Amino acid sequence: FRQSKMYAAGVTCTDCHDPHALKPPPGNGACAKCHLPAKFDAAEHHHHKPDGKGALCVSCHMPTRNYMVVDARHDHGFKVPRPDLTGIIGTPNACSSCARKVRV
Repeated sequence: FRQSKMYAAGVTCTDCHDPHALKPPPGNGACAKCHLPAKFDAAEHHHHKPDGKGALCVSCHMPTRNYMVVDARHDHGFKVPRPDLTGIIGTPNACSSCARKVRV
């Protein structure tokens, strides 16, 4: 997280996570606090059916990774998926590794 643009912009854990429950709000609520839902919570942006798992911001910008072999958690690097780089140099991205191939 400390290497992300979010951290550099001054975002802290409690901007996204409830300080008492340690969980973010459901859906895209945490992201919608700063990012315009009309622009980013739209099929034109995420290319998935609305209200599906593919439409969640975390699906693309915080894909689940296994840490310590067995501890699956969302990557807090907030990376922008780059399918163009996958085609050029073979780097993985959320689009190519997504098990949900259902798109709008």
